[in-house]
Amino acid sequence: MGSSSLHIIEKINRKVGLIEDVVVFKKYRGKSVASSLVSQLISVSKKEDCYKTILNSNSKTTLFYKN
Repeated sequence: MGSSSLHIIEKINRKVGLIEDVVVFKKYRGKSVASSLVSQLISVSKKEDCYKTILNSNSKTTLFYKN
């Protein structure tokens, strides 16, 4: 259905979660697959005690991620 990745970056005294490569196959788009993937990665980031989670986006997908 889709794929994404979460990188846990360990800094000197804290961790940061970095979400990248959120991709959903065309036939599954519009079915909340990407939202589910991102939500799950945010949960993992919280469980790993990351003080923040970052997802960089281009202007085409910014509105989607804000929602």
